[in-house]
Amino acid sequence: MHRDGIDVDNVQPEDILCDFCVAPAWSAGKPCIEGHQGSLICGDCLTAAYKTLVLAREAQVYLLSINELSQVTHERMSSAYEFYLSGINRSLATSDYIASDQLTIADIGFVCDVGQFLRERLLEDSLKQQGFSVISKNMEREYPLATAHLKTLGAMPEFSTHLGDYLSKVF
Repeated sequence: MHRDGIDVDNVQPEDILCDFCVAPAWSAGKPCIEGHQGSLICGDCLTAAYKTLVLAREAQVYLLSINELSQVTHERMSSAYEFYLSGINRSLATSDYIASDQLTIADIGFVCDVGQFLRERLLEDSLKQQGFSVISKNMEREYPLATAHLKTLGAMPEFSTHLGDYLSKVF
């Protein structure tokens, strides 16, 4: 992706933008991956996408097996949760949004994936009966920036229209 109105005969590094966060990718000195037909993704967005995929995959397995949970599944979910939210917290320490200074697909994925995962809090009795604890029990204390971001995004009309009062039930 490139800036609108560039001189195609004199393209500069700052004219080349990440397809996801729309930040100048080449000029910022960030690692980037060039894709098909000139698409580009910066390292920050690639890392966020990878972490989201790890969390989403593990959360699906975890939530679908929550009534017959194994120690391995619980440990894998716990690791994915820590891996993802620690990265999100680091990103939010320097920006209001996960992958750039504006709302991107990384933030949308974050709301969807973490919101879905937090259903485990509603299933605490089942976890306790099997000898497991709620992984996200201390999210607010351990990942305050991620928690605040989820609540802020969840209150935006673009999200609250679909989430309703769901987040208030899990927090």
